[in-house]
Amino acid sequence: MALVGGADAEHVIPEPPLSLPITDDYDWEDDFDFASGDELPEEMRWPELGSAAADDERPGAPDGAWRDDPDGHLDDVVDYMKRVYAHSRSSDEFVAALKDLFPDLREKVDRGLALLAEYLDLDDVELPSPDDDITAGRGVIYLSGAEMLAAELAEELELESDRV
Repeated sequence: MALVGGADAEHVIPEPPLSLPITDDYDWEDDFDFASGDELPEEMRWPELGSAAADDERPGAPDGAWRDDPDGHLDDVVDYMKRVYAHSRSSDEFVAALKDLFPDLREKVDRGLALLAEYLDLDDVELPSPDDDITAGRGVIYLSGAEMLAAELAEELELESDRV
C-alpha cells in the first residue's frame, strides 16, 4: 500500500495489480519500439488462435488453487490460458474453456462488448467515467488481472471476427 498525502495521511491506495510477466531488466524504450515494427518479446507473445499441433494435448481443468488467487499464480494462469487459446477456434470456445477458472467471464465479455459498441463514436471528452458506469451497474468489474486479460482477448477475437 502507498500513502497518499504524506506520511501523516490516513488514506492509502492499494498497490497496482500484477501484470504480464516481464523481466525486471526489460527497458521498453531501449528494447522495444512499436513504431519501427518491433515484435513483442517471446515471453509476451500469444500463440495464434487454434494453432495447437495435432498431437498437442488439450489442457485439462485449471489448478484448483488458481481459482482463489489467479493473480498470485499469474505465470501459471497465463501459461494455461495460452495453451487453451492455442486449442480454441473461436472466442466462444476460449471463454467456455475458461469457465472453471472464471465462471462469469461470458457475461463480462458481453457487457464489455456492449459498452464498446455504445462508446464507439464518442471522443475522450464524451466518455463517461468508468466509476460512474460501475456505480450505475453498467461497468465491468474484473476480480483479477488474469480475468481481465481473458476478457480482453475474447473481446478482441469477437471484434476481429465481426470485421471479417
